[in-house]
Formats: sequence, C-alpha cells, structure tokens
Amino acid sequence: MGLLVSNVPDPAPTFSFILQIMGKFNSKNSEITFEFELVEQNPTDIIQNFNKENYDFAMIYASIMS
Repeated sequence: MGLLVSNVPDPAPTFSFILQIMGKFNSKNSEITFEFELVEQNPTDIIQNFNKENYDFAMIYASIMS
C-alpha cells in the first residue's frame, strides 16, 4: 500500500533562532526556588558569566532549520 501526494506546495520559509537560558537554584529548608534569565550572549560569554555569577546551570539551545 502506498501514499500518493500531488500538487504539494513549497514548504514554509526557513528560519533560525537561538535560545539561551541561565538559571539559579536556591534551596532553603523545604522551600525551593528557581530563577531563570534569558540572555542574549554568545556561548563563550554564557560560560564566563556562568562561572562568574555563580549560576547553577546554563542551557544553550541553537536550531537552524533549512
């Protein structure tokens, strides 16, 4: 059994984006809080600030679709 597709329009335009998040994790007694910061920096700056500002984790997500 096969699938026949005809007259398929061109795909949607391509795009790219970068999402960078740095976060701090605080735990006092039974209270847990998270602080997230969206940052617009290159990955090298993220790593430097991660160490300098005492962040608990950093996530650098980059996706380029074509």
